[in-house]
Amino acid sequence: MSLCMIVSCVSETSLTVSAETDVAKVGDTIYTSFSDALSAWTEDTTLTLLADVTISQRIRVSQNKTLDLNGHSITLSTNDSEQRLIHVENNPSVTFDLIDSSGTNAGRLTGVNSTDDWSGTLWIGLGATVNMYGGTITGNISPWGAGVWVDARDHRPYSERNGGTFNMYGGVITGNNATYGGGVCVKYHTGNNVTSGTGHFNMYGGTITGNIADYGANVYIGEGEFTMTGGTVNGGFSHSDYVTVSFDANDGTGTVSDQYVKKNTDTKIKENIDYSDNGVKIEPALTRDGYVFAGWNTKADGTGTDYAAGTDTINISANTTLYAKWENSSASVTVGSKTTNYGSFSDALSAWTDGCTLTLLKDVEVSSTISVSGTKTLDLNGYGIRMTGSGSVIFVGSGATLTLNDSGTTVRYYNVSTTGPSTLSDTPTAQSFTGGYITGGTGNNCNSRYVGGGVYVKGGNFIMNGGTLFGNGKKALYYTGGGVQLSGEGTSTGRFTMNGGAIIGNAGQFGAGIEIIGDNAYASGPAVCTINQGVFKHNTCSTSGAAIRIASNQYTDTLNINGATITDNSGNGAVMVYLQNSNDAFNLSGNTIISSNYNGSQPCNLRLYQGRANIVDILGSSANIGVTLQTHGMFTNSANTAYNDKSKFISDDESYTVGRNADGQLYLGNPTANVSSGGQPTSYDNFSDALSAWTDGSTLTLLKDAEHPGTIDISGARKLDLNGHKLTTNNHFYIPSGSSLEVCDSEGGGLINAEYRVGSVFWVNGGKLTLNGGTVKGDISTAGMVDIAANAEFTMNGGKITGTSTGRYDASVIRFTGSNGKFTMTGGEISDTTTRGGVTYFEKLDVSINISGSAKIYNNKLESGASQNLYIPNDIKININGDMDDSAKVFLSMQTPGVFTDSTNTNYNDASKFTSDNTNYTVRKNADGQLYIGLPHEHSWTYTADGDTITANCTENCDITDGLTMKISASDATYDGKAHGASLSTDYDTTAFPDTYTIEYYKGTSKLNSKPVNAGNYTAKVTAGTATASADFTISKASIT
Repeated sequence: MSLCMIVSCVSETSLTVSAETDVAKVGDTIYTSFSDALSAWTEDTTLTLLADVTISQRIRVSQNKTLDLNGHSITLSTNDSEQRLIHVENNPSVTFDLIDSSGTNAGRLTGVNSTDDWSGTLWIGLGATVNMYGGTITGNISPWGAGVWVDARDHRPYSERNGGTFNMYGGVITGNNATYGGGVCVKYHTGNNVTSGTGHFNMYGGTITGNIADYGANVYIGEGEFTMTGGTVNGGFSHSDYVTVSFDANDGTGTVSDQYVKKNTDTKIKENIDYSDNGVKIEPALTRDGYVFAGWNTKADGTGTDYAAGTDTINISANTTLYAKWENSSASVTVGSKTTNYGSFSDALSAWTDGCTLTLLKDVEVSSTISVSGTKTLDLNGYGIRMTGSGSVIFVGSGATLTLNDSGTTVRYYNVSTTGPSTLSDTPTAQSFTGGYITGGTGNNCNSRYVGGGVYVKGGNFIMNGGTLFGNGKKALYYTGGGVQLSGEGTSTGRFTMNGGAIIGNAGQFGAGIEIIGDNAYASGPAVCTINQGVFKHNTCSTSGAAIRIASNQYTDTLNINGATITDNSGNGAVMVYLQNSNDAFNLSGNTIISSNYNGSQPCNLRLYQGRANIVDILGSSANIGVTLQTHGMFTNSANTAYNDKSKFISDDESYTVGRNADGQLYLGNPTANVSSGGQPTSYDNFSDALSAWTDGSTLTLLKDAEHPGTIDISGARKLDLNGHKLTTNNHFYIPSGSSLEVCDSEGGGLINAEYRVGSVFWVNGGKLTLNGGTVKGDISTAGMVDIAANAEFTMNGGKITGTSTGRYDASVIRFTGSNGKFTMTGGEISDTTTRGGVTYFEKLDVSINISGSAKIYNNKLESGASQNLYIPNDIKININGDMDDSAKVFLSMQTPGVFTDSTNTNYNDASKFTSDNTNYTVRKNADGQLYIGLPHEHSWTYTADGDTITANCTENCDITDGLTMKISASDATYDGKAHGASLSTDYDTTAFPDTYTIEYYKGTSKLNSKPVNAGNYTAKVTAGTATASADFTISKASIT
């Protein structure tokens, strides 16, 4: 859209500007001569004024160009009777745009003082189009259209052309003087060759005010069309075909100027927009505190006809007044530069579509979760969203992005709770936060777990720039992510980026502030949480992660903390890091503060339960991070160790300090093990020193993984607590006569790892070994993992033995090498071993094996791949010396199938707890109550009858011992016209009695066809095999009354 001017008649003498002043520019070229600028102003370019100019002749426009007044003025100064400042030629292909990029409409077109009828400051010829976006037309005089003249004639040589078109989108037309239309005149010029006329004036915006004329001071429509859907005309409108729509603020403030519409013609009604006298757009023009504009109505009380502002059309024949409709406003939705207020928050949510911003205008309540789709922004604007129902306040699913902002400054007070979420207070308290908030969410129910009280992110993207997630969640079992629950979904990575705001006073079992997890019923993909800035305070958890918890072992999760203040949270670890996947990451940098958080009375800040911190950038001057480790030692794995500044860290346990090892990584200095004899334990940095101090009656407890290459000699009674750690050795524990060793694992997960051992892991040479916990993993080539020599005892109450024992023929799990050796198993398991000699190998047969409790021996195999678990030679019997519980299971093989127990109390012999390695055999109980391995039993039933009872009998050692009788019974009755009969007992075993049995009825020796009805004596009979049982009964005659 451009302006073309022919200025051949304009010379340097026609212009008045200061010498050597930059007057205008075309494109990027600046001119000190306005005539030069005009000459350079070609089609589709913009001429921008850089100074006020005065011209003496009109500027003719015959091509598409744009004139930017840029806050400056063009003044016409001439004595001609016919004066026009800008003349847009007759041409339907010409469009002229008038703008004022100063934004103040300070640029002016002025100085016209014409006596000729056919004049005007801005003269628009036939077919041409002028768009006015800015600037001011003022101080001009002309008989017709002193401001703007729109030629409406159809001249015969130009009969194919319609009149001109003036579109007003902005700017001001004011202070002009005419006979017809001081501001705008649409009219054809009477004279030769004129047949008719239709010009067009479309008003969309801008202001026409303060003009003077005898007819139509501001607008005069002679021959043409006027359409007004916006802008302001302050009176002075003249045309008999038009009527006025007036707008009443209806208790609101501001004004919307009249709209002039053609009678009986559909015309779009004005929006709630007006323009000031200097053309400044006022939107909304009408306002009312606490209310939202809801359109127009023909009655003040809103009971008339509604008109949607800027959308609906009106068709009237007389002047009409429309009244503003008002609704209480709760929120606004902004699309681009347009903001719409809504009285109903649900309406605002419905209008909150992709790419929009929802801004709160007051505190609101929701009863169900707000589900976000697309890309949206929520501005709390200092107000709150409270959940009154159940579930998460907000859900951000796959493909969705939510940005949370807050521009409010309201101070909110609250009461701190350590038993649940904190609560807001109406009166000042010691604790407060500023601005808007999201509160009251309990979390979405995901398979009986309640996740994401405030915001639940599952595969979506949540960006938090402000606001506070406050008082969400519940401090109870299965409530997680009180403030934010973050997880992925499928291939969609869940993302939470916190650039500001706060997460305060939330509660949960795990992750009261934020829970990041990706491997359970409510999470199925990777997640990335990045904290660049923000406050975490007064969050409380019952299990772990008061402020933040990351825990995943199936999907890759990442936690980046680049700057945050995490203080005054309560629970096991303000920041709980539990990285179970090798690709999980925890990255630290910036001014991160994690301090003054407690688990009871014990400081517990950054708790690295599993995983290490990767310090990825410089830690700021105010960084201060307390550290608790599950296992004290190295807690960083930074790729660039230059960032590992130990001065930024402090141990939560004062017994330890932060150091930097030879590799440049940070660690908490702690002993390898401690030794206790009942009092306070003594700690030792070196495992060998702990062994030296491990004397009779003492307990050695591992505090971290350790290695020991030599033999560990046991004298006296000693206890080894693996405490969740691994002891690696390539030698053995030696337990001589008179000595004992108890191995336990108080934390679980402990391991004795015997690598590349030639010989046993435990050589029990006359002493006693008790395994109560931990895992013993052998990788040996000769002997048993446990060698039981003469008079030695091995008792297994818990733990596990696994690994490989291959190589020599006697490589096994348990090897009996001497007489009177004893193995007792009441619990634990021996499983997943590969051996050459089997689970048990016997060099001596005068040994004893006792089994009870929850013992488990299964899934063991020979080097050949064949299954072989507990091996029993012909001369060995097992003594089952106690009840075996439901979890017990023992697989076994025998040298020759037969009896394998000699239990003193045969009641303990439960065949269901034993299984033959050879699937062709089963384990059963014999007539003596002992267990044996044999071929599966096949039933052979015989039946005998005794009166009303039939008894089933099978061959010896039948599995079925109960339900071997079936009884027929019948009761006497009195005649009542109904049939009476007998019944069979229901507790008989259907294997012993496999058929469907029919009861037959006899009267004397005569067989009846059905149950008897009449009075008399009867017999009921049932037959199984060749045996028949019977029952007699009587139906007595009824008494006559």
